[in-house]
Order: sequence, then structure tokens, then C-alpha cells
Amino acid sequence: MKRFFSVAFFKDKKNIAILTLAVLLLGSFSITGNQHKDEKEYKVQIQKLTKSNEEAEKEYKTLKSEFDSYKKENEQYIALGKKEEQAKKEKAAEEEKQKVEKAKQEKEAKEQEIARQAEEKRKQEEAAAAQAQQQ
Repeated sequence: MKRFFSVAFFKDKKNIAILTLAVLLLGSFSITGNQHKDEKEYKVQIQKLTKSNEEAEKEYKTLKSEFDSYKKENEQYIALGKKEEQAKKEKAAEEEKQKVEKAKQEKEAKEQEIARQAEEKRKQEEAAAAQAQQQ
């Protein structure tokens, strides 16, 4: 074994060439093996990222669909609220109109009562004057 690595071994160009080729082949196999291993790792990482991306896309679509349904439901509630608000305004306007009409009728009734009382008083005064004239 000592002789294999002796200086004489390296004096022969053929032996140096064989040794160099052996080292290069070992290095080449090592690099090729590492590259192949790296390629497999990259493929696995790509598959994981692709799967993760697909899951994220599904989740996005689900959330978007859910958001759209909430948005549609919210729009329905807003429309319903606007209808209720409009109905309240119309009811308040109708009640105000009825109050005004009732006040107007009460005013007319009071005026008629005052006019009737005035007419009654006038008739009583005329009757009293006629009676006073007869005496």
C-alpha cells in the first residue's frame, strides 16, 4: 500500500491520468447524485407549493362566495330597511294629515257652536225686547 502512493507512482503519466480520471469520475457522480437529489427535492417543493396554491385558491373561492352571499343578504336588508323607513314616513305624514284635519273639524265645530250660541243669545234678546215692548 505504501508503494501505491509512493513518488514513483506519480512519476508515471499514465498513473496520474488514471488517478485524475478516477477523481473526476467520483466528483462527477457525486455532483450528478446531488443534482438528482436536488431535482427531486425541487419537484417535491413544487408539488407542495402547487398543492398549497390550489388549496389557497379553493379557500379564496369559498370565502368570495360566502362574502358575495353576505353582500347580497346585506343589500336585501338595506332595501327592506329603506322600505320600512319610507312606510314610517308615509304613516307619519298620514297621521299628521289626520291631526290637521281633526283640528280643522274641531275648529269648525267650535265656530258653529259659537255661532249657534250667538244666534240663541240674539233670539233671547229679541224675545226679551219683544216682551219688554208688550209690557
